Amino acid sequence: GALSANKDNTTQNSTDSNLEEGSINETPEFVRSDNPIEAVPGDEPLVICTEEIYKQNVRALVDAWKVLNPGVKASIVVIPRDEEKAELKIASLKTELMAGEGPDVFILKAKQPLEEGNLTGLFPDPQKAISTGVFLKLDDYIARAKYMDPSTFPSLILNAGKNEDGQYILPYAYDYALAAYNTSDLAHPDQLPMSWNEVVSETDSDIYQSLPIYIYYPQIFTQLADYENDLLLFDEDEFVHNALGCIEASQNSFDENNDKQAIYCGLASGLELSIQRERAWKENNAHTFWALPNTDGGVTACINVYTAINSHTKQSENAFSFLDLVYSPQVLSGEGFCVDEKYYANGDSAKMDWNNGILLTHGALGQNMAQLSDEDKAQLQSIYNRINCVRFNTDMDQSLFDMIMQMPFDTEDNDQLQSIAEETYNTLWMKMAE
Repeated sequence: GALSANKDNTTQNSTDSNLEEGSINETPEFVRSDNPIEAVPGDEPLVICTEEIYKQNVRALVDAWKVLNPGVKASIVVIPRDEEKAELKIASLKTELMAGEGPDVFILKAKQPLEEGNLTGLFPDPQKAISTGVFLKLDDYIARAKYMDPSTFPSLILNAGKNEDGQYILPYAYDYALAAYNTSDLAHPDQLPMSWNEVVSETDSDIYQSLPIYIYYPQIFTQLADYENDLLLFDEDEFVHNALGCIEASQNSFDENNDKQAIYCGLASGLELSIQRERAWKENNAHTFWALPNTDGGVTACINVYTAINSHTKQSENAFSFLDLVYSPQVLSGEGFCVDEKYYANGDSAKMDWNNGILLTHGALGQNMAQLSDEDKAQLQSIYNRINCVRFNTDMDQSLFDMIMQMPFDTEDNDQLQSIAEETYNTLWMKMAE
């Protein structure tokens, strides 16, 4: 099991049951059922809750679902983009959920720490929400899927929506921190830090010079908490050490004399668009790719978009029939469904990954891009293979991000930095108790 710390800094072994660490390339076995779930027309519409940014995508999915299942009804409940209006809508939805009511289906964005605004969304910590009983267990429904093919979904990604009882959330898209360089701009391209321990012990590496790693600091962690046992999965000394190491390594990204900039720096989902648009990408240049490593020496990816079904729905089979369509190979590939010579849910019209992550079925980045060399593609495949943790960003991640942003980068007063880190550590424990 994972090493866990309780509040008096003693450590104990804990089985963090939602994630069995394994390879990103492992997928579950799936045999198509002879009795797949079919939608049944009814008097009440299926109510689908989503974000304003996905309204058009969900509308395209609803149109396809209605054509494929004549007679079914659906309505869309939208969480507005405006923060004040969203806050009111979320409060209303929470009241409905507490009363055992609310929308049937959720298609939601997981807030990222970098995003502006204080609104954390309907479920600030989706993994923690599983333990409240708000989501329907999906295993029996997935076993009877008509369209989706779970054998194409990496188990490591699916595990982010599981607890020891089964699958309650279906992850849809994820992301991780990635940088790319012209290899000639790096003094030691063959000596890249491959673990967070190497990052904090080699804080002068030129790999950081144009990569503000402090922005992605929460992704150095694998799992943050064990919700079954109410434990944080790191002790205070380790936590303070990592925070101070991040500040020291980040100081290099403010070097005014540095003229060797990364040609890409950000979330991995933006890489392919950058390659298409940026003239800095020269096909005949040698490139070096680097993903921010976590404390276990792998790469942490975080879920950006996810779906779930309300455990109190009175239309569980129709709700799953809709999600079955959302995760169908036809929709995820962009092929869509052709009915009476007309295409539905094709192209990007029904996909929620645009600028919001990498589809769970995408695999390694850049493998079909002509602008990338075989060596580039091999590096990106290698980074993908190193993903060893997939989890949700939570309000704890926001606390980690806020802590790093609160720390002055130009100070040599380690006591001040240590005090901020210790205060944040206590805040994380308070969040565990909420």
